Amino acid sequence: MPFELWTERKHWEQLALDYWRNAIPHFRQTPGRWNLPYHPAHHSLRGGEMEGWSRQLWAMVPLLAGGTKVPDSELILDGIRCGVDPDSPHYWGKFSDCDQRMVECAVLGAGLRMCPEFFWHALSDRTRQQFAEFLNQINQFQTPDNNWLFFRVFVNCGLGHVGVDFPREVQEKSLDRIESFLLDEPWYSDGPGGKIDYYNPMGFHFYGLLYAIWQGNSDPERAQRFVHRAHLSAQAFIHWFDANGAAIPYGRSLTYRFAQGSLWSALAWAGGGPFSDGVLKGLLGRHMQWWQNLPIHGPDGTLTRGYGYPQDVMTEHYNSLGSPYWGFKLFWMLALPAEHPFWQATPEPLPASLQEPLPIPAARMIVTAPAHRQHVIAVCGGHDELRDFVRHAGAKYSKFAYSSQLAFAVPYAREPFSALAPDNTLLVRKSEDSHWYSRDRIKNFLSGDNWVQSDWIPFKGARITTRIEVKDGIQLRKHTISLDNECELIEGGFAVPSLPEPKAELTPGKIAIHSTPWCSWLQSMCGDGSLVQTELTPGSHLIFPRACLPIRKATLPAGEHYWETQAGADFIL
Repeated sequence: MPFELWTERKHWEQLALDYWRNAIPHFRQTPGRWNLPYHPAHHSLRGGEMEGWSRQLWAMVPLLAGGTKVPDSELILDGIRCGVDPDSPHYWGKFSDCDQRMVECAVLGAGLRMCPEFFWHALSDRTRQQFAEFLNQINQFQTPDNNWLFFRVFVNCGLGHVGVDFPREVQEKSLDRIESFLLDEPWYSDGPGGKIDYYNPMGFHFYGLLYAIWQGNSDPERAQRFVHRAHLSAQAFIHWFDANGAAIPYGRSLTYRFAQGSLWSALAWAGGGPFSDGVLKGLLGRHMQWWQNLPIHGPDGTLTRGYGYPQDVMTEHYNSLGSPYWGFKLFWMLALPAEHPFWQATPEPLPASLQEPLPIPAARMIVTAPAHRQHVIAVCGGHDELRDFVRHAGAKYSKFAYSSQLAFAVPYAREPFSALAPDNTLLVRKSEDSHWYSRDRIKNFLSGDNWVQSDWIPFKGARITTRIEVKDGIQLRKHTISLDNECELIEGGFAVPSLPEPKAELTPGKIAIHSTPWCSWLQSMCGDGSLVQTELTPGSHLIFPRACLPIRKATLPAGEHYWETQAGADFIL
């Protein structure tokens, strides 16, 4: 779809309804349940089936609230009637602690709050009673101690709006616990030990804005705090987006894809905040256009698991076939009717005043970009104590850099080293060993306005301090390396597509790989080593099914060493 069509509500509405129509065959015969041909997630089958159905409502609720007539909307009501009825073969079931159904109930609470005439008054008295009893289970069981607390909050906001009682003390306790996750305003940890990633904009700040608008009169002080933090977060988060609409892939749950832009949608619905309607409309339009140009759909038009193409290796163990529809939170601005000023605004480019570089110490990150902003880069200091349930946590949180257009790769196997995703990473191993180690065991972290530094111990007998200085999208990596034994080292730059066939250009101390329209390069500034091109294992990169990268490699004897490498990727205009 040409970008200019993303300026009108009717085109966003059409996309949402097309997704809805493509999904309908998966639950027409199983009301309230996405009929899964297989279930790869860790949670129960019924939880996964509810997930695939309920996540459609993140688009349907705002459509209904904005005045759109949703075709086959009776399927939503049929799903609720069957899902909450214990005598139905399609009953969603009883909760247990940390139950996936808690997640999927959040949008039902939003439906009650935004469209009670549809989600409540259109139901019979018996179904309303069953609906209330089903939702109230979320107050009787333990949720994970993280962003899931907002799902309980949303359910209770919906129940309260239609006059159903719920335990007020549970609601207040949940909101207070959310407050305790605040680190350095406006950044939240996703629970104790959680990392700063997309769960800030698409989670805490998205939910906080909705709560603030819904409960602003009854809870004004908390609502004001949520709005203030969302506005502060947006002023930093906008740096994660490039001029083409792509955002930096970083952290877990990247299969939610265009949920990356959901904060802009919530801000548009909530009144804009620090940006004009034109800037928000431009951000949303470019972002969705970028995604729609990628092969992210299956043959039937439904969303696939993966990032830039169907790819299971990068997903989390909690991602089922319906999980990608979490991205439908991007459609929240459809709750604004067609006559709203947002839809009359002219899309604007990114503000010219974006700071460069932007340090985000709480995230151990500096965001930097070349002047043309054809891509933006997060240069990272890495993390220790990464969560065990995050697949490929080291690759998702502790590479040296992440690009909005060039993304990153995840490990595919233990051998050869190209299967270990060496892009923007330093791999180390003892010469007689077969196992490579990367930077995911961080002992100390420091940062400044244009640099990050971390101490890490890949294994006993190897100690490395890595300092990365950034300017105009270029990294200067300085490694101080102490080895008790002879070791092999491999350092990678950005990966670029290897189709069509790239061309490697070698000059003294530098290798550049040209793959239209990109050039990825490494330059040896200090220390031993050779520079070569290598291929990644096919299917390991998030955007390019086949990719290659420049690497620097050496065998170093025991002792003290200093390596200095410059790395970058240029968009060839």
